[in-house]
Amino acid sequence: GELQRPGVFLAYKYRSLPIKLGVELAKNSFIAVPQAVIMHADLVTAVATDKAQTTEVIYWVKNNDLQFLVVSLPKGSRLQSDVFVNREAQQPMRREGSEDMLVRLPSGDAARVAFPVRFVFESPSANPGEKLGWWGSIAVSAPQVADVGIMETRHTLFLPGEEWHYTKFSGALSPESKDRSWRTMRNFMNEVLPAFGPQLDTLDQSQWSQIPAVAGDVRMLYGFQVQPQGHREVLHRLGPPAEIGVSFRGRRVTFFYQALAFLIALVAGARCWHGTQTEKLRYLAIFGLGAMLLTGLFSAANVPVLLAAMLAAMIVMFLWIGRSALGVSLRVWRWLCECWNRWREKRAAKAAIETPTAE
Repeated sequence: GELQRPGVFLAYKYRSLPIKLGVELAKNSFIAVPQAVIMHADLVTAVATDKAQTTEVIYWVKNNDLQFLVVSLPKGSRLQSDVFVNREAQQPMRREGSEDMLVRLPSGDAARVAFPVRFVFESPSANPGEKLGWWGSIAVSAPQVADVGIMETRHTLFLPGEEWHYTKFSGALSPESKDRSWRTMRNFMNEVLPAFGPQLDTLDQSQWSQIPAVAGDVRMLYGFQVQPQGHREVLHRLGPPAEIGVSFRGRRVTFFYQALAFLIALVAGARCWHGTQTEKLRYLAIFGLGAMLLTGLFSAANVPVLLAAMLAAMIVMFLWIGRSALGVSLRVWRWLCECWNRWREKRAAKAAIETPTAE
């Protein structure tokens, strides 16, 4: 009847007094939506020989309703450029009593489009003018953003490349993997040899999303640029930037390790010069095959040390082969000489029989 109309949720009927009806009301709460999100954090750091660092930071921001982006620079760092928000340069601000940098963000029509926020800061050296030693480590710091999630980070490092090798990268970010030479041979064998069952090539496939590039006309507006020179390393992470620990070693130390590995392998091969076949096979298994297998466990900077041992083992192996070939050649030569001498003796004896004796 009259109760069957829109807006009526429940209807009650009573027959006698008193009337008592209890109703519980609960208000639904909305799930909080992030006011802004950083889709990509693209950092480029140039490290000087005294460990001073200059870093360019580009955040690709999608803003819903955030007024300021709060950025904390590493301790002791200072800003080296204006902050560019898309195409507009602005003077950064900070709250009273805080070292955090405030970057004013646009809103409105730009809320659904990721735009770049770019600035450059410098982290001075603790020992200005003092070059890197024979070995040690470098801590590459990154800025932190408060209350805004970062989906992906790419951090490109340009390290001093004249006199040092870089043996290890520690931290939450992972270096880009590079193809090893064995993959070429394996791909060739996959084409030649038949294989049954599912293929496992996808186990070696890794891919990071393509970070947007700043338009050329926008980049021309940037006054201060980080110089891309030196040894280049690229690290990635699904998440915000984090500190990277870089272990280094002087090239001279690497050359010393190479020479030491070469001499040890060479001396070990010389000691097996008159050894049995089992001893020689054991030597090749350790310094040849074993060193080759270990190249997959060590960083690229340590591989040359193993290659030096492999080179010495190869030289020793060729000397063994040459010695064996020379021995076989000498035996063949002696056999040929003996055959020649026997043939000459038979010929001389035959000639002596056929020649008449003078009376």
